[in-house]
This record gives sequence, C-alpha cells and structure tokens, in this order.
Amino acid sequence: MRKRQRHVNPRHAGAVLVLDARYIAQADNTAVSTWADRSGNGYDFAQATGANQPTLQVGEVGGSSIVRFNGTSTYLSRSDTGFPTGNITVLGVHNLTTALANNFRVVFHYGQASNGSSVFYMYGENAPWGNEAFGVSQYGNQSTIPNSTLVNMVGSFTRVSTTYNIWKNGASKTIKTMQTNTATYGTNGAAVGSMNAGISYGDKFSGDLGFLLLANSEWPDSLRRRFESALGYSWKIACS
Repeated sequence: MRKRQRHVNPRHAGAVLVLDARYIAQADNTAVSTWADRSGNGYDFAQATGANQPTLQVGEVGGSSIVRFNGTSTYLSRSDTGFPTGNITVLGVHNLTTALANNFRVVFHYGQASNGSSVFYMYGENAPWGNEAFGVSQYGNQSTIPNSTLVNMVGSFTRVSTTYNIWKNGASKTIKTMQTNTATYGTNGAAVGSMNAGISYGDKFSGDLGFLLLANSEWPDSLRRRFESALGYSWKIACS
C-alpha cells in the first residue's frame, strides 16, 4: 500500500496470496515472467514462454501500475498446493477491455471442480447473463453482476459455508447460496488470466489487473472495507 494507507498488513489479515503490480520492479511495457507473491507464502505465478507473458504498464491507472493481459495467449500459472477450499475472501483491482457475448473471461482460477474445491473469478458468463458482467463462481453455481460499462473497479468476494457475497467498488451487489457438484475438470493448479491447466473452456482475461488477494477466511465487513478503501485510493477508483 502507499505509505498513507499502510494501516493493514495483508499477512496479518490472514492473506495466503497477495499479487501487487506496484511492487513489480520493471520498466514500462516489459514482459512479466514472474509475479511474486507478497504474502510470505511463496505462491509466485510465472510464465516461461515469452509469447504468453503479460506486460507491466507503469503508472497506468490512477498513477499505479497494472499487469496487462491480451485475452488470447497471456497468462501466469503455478501448482496449486496450498490455497484454501473452505471459507475465503478475494479482492482484486481490475478492468476488462474486451468482453465476450456468450462466454466468460477468467481473472483468477484455482483448484479442481470437485466437491466445491475450485473457485474462479471472472467477467461475463454464458447466456443468459450477457457479455458485460463481473462475478465469481464454483462449478455448479455462478453469480454475476450486470455491468453497463467496462470500467476500472475494486471487486470483492467472500464465501462462508454455502453463501457467496460480492461487492463492486465497496457496494454490495449480490448474495447467493452455493451449489456444488462432484464433477472433476482438469488438474489441480492455479492461474492468473486463464483457467488452470487441463481445462479448455472459459477464455483468457482481456484487460488489466493491478492487485489480487486471497485470504483463508471470510473477512468481517470492517476489514474488507478498509482494504477496498486503500485499493481505491491507490488506483484512484471511487469506493463507497
């Protein structure tokens, strides 16, 4: 966080993954081969193939940096060995640049689709939800928010027991009961900008990602709102 906003440490709040583009020490418009995890758990995401590496855009949104994905080939991945499968909190700063009419673009995905152990964080969904939406899902259940314009946003998601809660720019958008299935798709893994290895449906993310946090519990509203406010301040995004 910027100095003024360092009133909460993600590690102290139980974060198991923190990706923050402001701490990538590279020149503008250079390829990102590794995005280092700042949670202290070492969950770095990487891409060895040059053509598949996203790029760092310095000072792009509100004076803060973002990582840009092209929607066709770029993504980062790692083995999924420690991400939580129970109650979670996810926060992100992101912007979709190109939507899809009858599919979704994946910002973050981990795990398998087995007994609710897989979560993905996406824009868009299959019909009838339409091509301009933000939401989260587990296989067998999805929840999306209509979004009339594709704009920079702070997105938040919590799961406790069988309930999803989603916020956009600090405002509550939906609460939905989770349903799961026992189907398994692909292999265990995690990816930023794509589904994980072995899963062929869902399209790669087309847009910008400045921050991504995963915590192993449902954060109380007070803690979530403090982070949303700090993120909105850094990327100059209004959060209610």
